[in-house]
Amino acid sequence: MLNRKRELSGKKTFLILLVLWFVINLLQAVFTGMSSDEAYYSLWGKHLDWGYFDHPPMVAIFCYLSSLFFNGNIGVRFFTVLIQICTLSLIWRIIDDKKADRNNVHLFFILAASLIMFAALGFTTTPDSPLLFFTALFLLSYKRFLRDENFLNSLLLCLSMAGMVYSKYQSSLVVLFVILSNLRLLLKSKFWLAGFGALLLLSPHFYWQYSNNFPSLQYHLVDRSNQFQLKYFLEYLPNQLAVFNPFTLGLVVYVLIRYKIKDVFERGLYFLITGFIVFFWAMAYRGHVEPHWTV
Repeated sequence: MLNRKRELSGKKTFLILLVLWFVINLLQAVFTGMSSDEAYYSLWGKHLDWGYFDHPPMVAIFCYLSSLFFNGNIGVRFFTVLIQICTLSLIWRIIDDKKADRNNVHLFFILAASLIMFAALGFTTTPDSPLLFFTALFLLSYKRFLRDENFLNSLLLCLSMAGMVYSKYQSSLVVLFVILSNLRLLLKSKFWLAGFGALLLLSPHFYWQYSNNFPSLQYHLVDRSNQFQLKYFLEYLPNQLAVFNPFTLGLVVYVLIRYKIKDVFERGLYFLITGFIVFFWAMAYRGHVEPHWTV
């Protein structure tokens, strides 16, 4: 009975803090000046297409949908504010919240707020905002799939993988690192079904790339490459400390070292964290790495 009361209290606290998070982000979205990148993406929202020079179309769709309801800053950012609430809810669902009392809920929101760039992506519209949402959906779907390989979980994997790629190209790393953490997935027919379904959903974007001579590949793989400069390599870790908050990143490193991996799903999370940090540090050999690419 006592545990039941604590669980109900925890759920109520979660909803209250979620609404508070939404209101704060909404106010910041209204009163914070728009960046040049956001103005660029808002222009895409006025000219919807299956792809753009340097990014897939999801951010343009967010701008377009926001503009249907509002004008000004919030007319570009409303769906970004809304989607982070959904992202937080999905991340909470991923956690085994058998002890969903107030203390755990408070800790959850404190840690979320401590991630500086994650908090900033709650009220500024960039391709990273939908990417975070679809990544959270993918991880929740993957966890459910490990427990039950049914059609619904396969469909959720399909939709989340397509949504990630429609958000940002680096999302392919999420799928890659999860597969590397659990190669048995390659023996699962329903996982292959999810992958082929995602490719089918992505086919309009692939055709757009083909019709326009693959401008995004040319830009990201060739045009952005520079000669090796030591400063790019040396600035990487300090930038990561700034983006993630030195205390929080230090805590993550401690957890990775201190605690053993409990199951296949958790191994996937370890692969994602270390994989992203190492991969983009290696990318520093070919030019400047934007600090938020690892978020």
